[in-house]
Amino acid sequence: MTLMKDRLVYKMNLALMMLFQIMNPIVMLFVWTAIYLASGVSAINNFTLNQIISYFFIISAMNAIAPNISHAISDDVTYGNVFGVLIKPMHYVGGLLAYALGNMVVDSLIGIPIIILVTVLMHISLSAYSWLLFVLAIILMLALTATVEFLIGCLSFFFVDIGGVSTVFTFLLQFLSGGLIPLNLLPGSVSAITGILPFQFMLYTPAAIFTGTLGPAQAVSSMELGVAWLLVFSVLCLIMWRIVRKHIDSVGV
Repeated sequence: MTLMKDRLVYKMNLALMMLFQIMNPIVMLFVWTAIYLASGVSAINNFTLNQIISYFFIISAMNAIAPNISHAISDDVTYGNVFGVLIKPMHYVGGLLAYALGNMVVDSLIGIPIIILVTVLMHISLSAYSWLLFVLAIILMLALTATVEFLIGCLSFFFVDIGGVSTVFTFLLQFLSGGLIPLNLLPGSVSAITGILPFQFMLYTPAAIFTGTLGPAQAVSSMELGVAWLLVFSVLCLIMWRIVRKHIDSVGV
């Protein structure tokens, strides 16, 4: 609650963050409008111009609410906060999740208005079942992103600075998850590879459900794979945390 109050105090920051979040899709609006007009087609791989514009605005909304745990872990290690937390009667990972949840609640004040605006302005019409799938896909996205962010953040315990790793990871994640271009517009061989990786569920799948380019049956089948990946990453997080605890006990933080 304190975190949310602190974040809400700086209302100008929230306003600037919302402005920043809509800048990228606005740029994409002009780029893709030029592409469609130049090609003279009404749809590219089942994406109409309105759908692809909606796609990038929804991507922006999801980027706004996605948890950023790796930087929190990195800061705790850098400033020596981890050891102080570990000797207290609280679980460090649980505290991280609470921190991430608080941030997501506040950041939803940016993401949800974007989703509502796109729904109204782009005349998005989804069935109740599709809306349910979209919400479930968002939850899956948040969970998967949190686990991957946690794994990246844990590298802070073994390296002096993970800034470079985090930057490279962010770029790769945006590409592999469909943040830069819809995955079904990639060449066949690349699209086939991204189709079996977990990163598609972090951006592409929810956005494709929202725009209607991924039907309910396909969405359900796809998210079953996403849940399997979530279980894999959850196990990896448990293993990584045990390794980190042994590292802390042996060298201190």
